[in-house]
Amino acid sequence: HSERPSERVIAEKMHQEIVQLWINSPAAKKMIEPEYIHIVESEIPRIATEDGLTDLKLISGNYQDKTGKIKGQSELLIAWIVHSIPFSALATQTT
Repeated sequence: HSERPSERVIAEKMHQEIVQLWINSPAAKKMIEPEYIHIVESEIPRIATEDGLTDLKLISGNYQDKTGKIKGQSELLIAWIVHSIPFSALATQTT
């Protein structure tokens, strides 16, 4: 697979983000062939916090009746935290 932006992304000066997760496998599964899993953002389940200030993007595992799109070799909960307001504003609200 290629991690480089497509020609269209370059030509149209679009924005691209790539996140890679490398997770240590359990000992019994160390020799399993590594795999590449492509997930577009719209496929990632989102979970809003009660205060509405943060969303969790559920990558792997189960949380609040939702299941992440990636099934790993071990039971891990992997979430990507997305702040609805700038982090600096969030920090000032807690002091």
